[in-house]
Amino acid sequence: KREHMNNFFSVLLTTLKNSIISVWTKVRYWLTPSFWQSKVLTGLRNFLQKLFDVKPHDKNDYFTVRNWMISRRLGFAVVIVVGLISLYFLITVAGSLGLGKAASDGVRVYRYTSIPLRFAEGNVKIKARSGYIAYEGNVKDGYAEGYGNLYSKDSNLIYSGEFGHGRYNGTGTLFYADGQTQYEGEFADNCFQGTGILYRLNGSKEYEGDFLNGCKEGQGSLFDSGDNIIFTGAFHCDGLVYSQFLAKKTSEIGNIYTGSSRIYSNDADTLVYMEDIQAMYRIDQMQTSVEDEPVISQVYVLNSELIYGQTVISSLDDLTKVMGEPEFQGNTYITLPEAVAVELINQKGNSLNIDTQLETEAVYDEVQTVESYRTMSEIYLYVYQTDDLIYTFFCEDRNAPFFMYMIEQV
Repeated sequence: KREHMNNFFSVLLTTLKNSIISVWTKVRYWLTPSFWQSKVLTGLRNFLQKLFDVKPHDKNDYFTVRNWMISRRLGFAVVIVVGLISLYFLITVAGSLGLGKAASDGVRVYRYTSIPLRFAEGNVKIKARSGYIAYEGNVKDGYAEGYGNLYSKDSNLIYSGEFGHGRYNGTGTLFYADGQTQYEGEFADNCFQGTGILYRLNGSKEYEGDFLNGCKEGQGSLFDSGDNIIFTGAFHCDGLVYSQFLAKKTSEIGNIYTGSSRIYSNDADTLVYMEDIQAMYRIDQMQTSVEDEPVISQVYVLNSELIYGQTVISSLDDLTKVMGEPEFQGNTYITLPEAVAVELINQKGNSLNIDTQLETEAVYDEVQTVESYRTMSEIYLYVYQTDDLIYTFFCEDRNAPFFMYMIEQV
């Protein structure tokens, strides 16, 4: 009886072993490349051959679009091919461009050419072409939008603040290459616009006030290198509006200009040189306000450029184009203001060929009494008149560039 049981189990084990070996053999065969080539790939090839057999057999095999008949199988084939190409692109090409892999801090990282970036929203990091993180902040529809930081390839901040459609829009801070603040305030389309503060490279304030299209425009204050205010008033196209001094009482000038000054005077004239803004005004002792206080009658700008409207003028041809023909031009003998101005310009390193022979005596460090000057020295003038102002441009000779100009009211 025991012998019969042993035979039974032996037969059972042999049967199970043969069954398992048979199943395992089939599984191994299914996993071999030959099976896939003979079965799956052959079936796929037959399917594709059938799919791409675009030769229609009857009218039901066509799509009709107006006067055109398009094979249905051809249309399906094109859709599948386009889909496969798109899938391949997303897996291989787009992957290499950055599909938004998460950094160690959990923020998604994209290359700036990445297609998925066009659909990203929220806080991300964006790599530049060379691979460094160029931007970290909020994006929308592929553009920097909201608050963010823009970096150089040396990982230095270029800009920190608000963005709109990929540009500086809103409030932010722009930096010099060494990390020093260049400007902080309002921006519009990458330009200083609104109110803000402009800094020099050494960190001192240069200007605080209104900006338009990247230029000083409106009301603002200039500062010296020690952050002391030297001028408060109107600006236009990045320059001072010098005509704002005209007709001001002498007591009012202190509210506009607070920089270094030097006074030149003789029996007939009093001149005040505003060194920090390179201008000089003449006090007309004969013209007074209702309180019998002298007022400013003329302003001399010791500069070879004039901002007129939206144009920077630096030549006589430009003057004629903008202002028309001069009201007067010709040689004349220099007066005291012109003699003083020539000497001041020469002290700045210029070499004007005008012999003034100016002799002064210092009463105080900031006060000079003019003893004499060469009244027979000649200078060439071009005089233009606008609606309410007269501009006089001073040249060494006829057709020579102007080296300064004077403004007075009509």
